[in-house]
Amino acid sequence: MTMNALGNMGDNITMQKREDGSSIFFLHDDTGLGTMTCYSPFEGVFVLFNDFHLKTCYSAFKPHQSMFTIDYCKEGRIENSIHPEKYTYISAGDLQMEVRTQHCGEFYFPLKHYHGITISILFPQGSETIRTLLNGFPVDVENLKNKFCRTSKGYETFIMRSNPQTNHILAEIYQIPEKDRVPYLKIKVLELLLYLDGMDISLAKQQNDYLNFAQVTKIKSLEKRLTSHLDRFYTLTECSSSIDMPLTSMKKAFRIIYGKSIYAYMKEYRVNAAALLLQDSSKSILEIANDLGYQNPSKFSAAFKSLRGLTPRDYRKTLV
Repeated sequence: MTMNALGNMGDNITMQKREDGSSIFFLHDDTGLGTMTCYSPFEGVFVLFNDFHLKTCYSAFKPHQSMFTIDYCKEGRIENSIHPEKYTYISAGDLQMEVRTQHCGEFYFPLKHYHGITISILFPQGSETIRTLLNGFPVDVENLKNKFCRTSKGYETFIMRSNPQTNHILAEIYQIPEKDRVPYLKIKVLELLLYLDGMDISLAKQQNDYLNFAQVTKIKSLEKRLTSHLDRFYTLTECSSSIDMPLTSMKKAFRIIYGKSIYAYMKEYRVNAAALLLQDSSKSILEIANDLGYQNPSKFSAAFKSLRGLTPRDYRKTLV
């Protein structure tokens, strides 16, 4: 069974098969490129390693059959639109579980990158395969799906925030040599299912912070304004006034979407921009500092070193 059994992937996806039996799917978008490396450790079970370097992408995926899907975010962030008036965000270490009956639409990556693992179990092939393993594997995937996703309103997405147990199970997958990956995936998929099956769901439920469409739109417009004018430092009061949002609400909403305070986000953004200028331009360090809004070169140097471990001058020397 190939990954095409999952459903129609869409016109913006191309596929390349590999000799080890895995497949790589390339997602093309104007804002960047995404890759999904797919393995099938069991019949009807697929594990995808997702590596996206883009800001947005459109998914035209339409599943052929019902499935239970577990998404693990290793690094980055992804926006999750529960419905038009309810947005939440998946960050490093989080798990998302859903039936994925509808996966069409625009996806947004606030940090312009996302890396993680998706485990998809098809019904009935995958669930039946798992049930018959080891002379009767003690986890019923249908019951697991209902445990986490079934509500009085139907099936809904369940988000489990980062915890040491799931991180231990899933982060280890990245440390295994590729030649041993499929056998190891068999073990890890079963380990995760056992852990989820034994979990007290009341302990897994956490209060999620949701934003509405208007709040999300305002914060995204603020981020665009800030990153389009790197030569100027805006005060929080100016930011609040520019999007007509109370100061406290603005700071909270920005952190929900981008995972950091406005100050920390813009500091990192400026340092990353500086690193590119140090590499690709002949501008002096003073000119670069001024372009990025630093009137005091020593403050620019201190900010750069705090994130890159080197002063701008020493960093440029490593590029020679």
